[in-house]
Amino acid sequence: MRKEKEKSLQKTAWDFGDTELYYSVEETDGSANGGIESYGVKQSIDFPLMYIYRSNYLASKTEQRNKEFDFIVTELKRNIYLAYFDLLYAKSALNTVRSLDSVYADFERAARLKYEKGETNKLEMINAVSEQKK
Repeated sequence: MRKEKEKSLQKTAWDFGDTELYYSVEETDGSANGGIESYGVKQSIDFPLMYIYRSNYLASKTEQRNKEFDFIVTELKRNIYLAYFDLLYAKSALNTVRSLDSVYADFERAARLKYEKGETNKLEMINAVSEQKK
């Protein structure tokens, strides 16, 4: 929105202002003819360099707004990229935790079966259970 505002303001650099039309009657000696009528056009014009300076100033403000807009867009893109990579990292960490959980569950199941068959002692089975619960 600011970009469009600055761009439209840049077009006003060469604005000469409003033109005025006027009419006046000046009384003379009081005779019957009614006096002197005057018609005219009035236009104020600045020194020519002022229009150039004003145009350059407004062009630089427009350029500044464009750069601000580009900076905001770049920063927004960066934040989106960072959020996306955070999401990918979280998904990867979740998949890793899920796979570790299934590995430890299989490890516990195997330790229980070994204990039930009498191949290992109870300490190894308790160790496997505690590893799976971490």
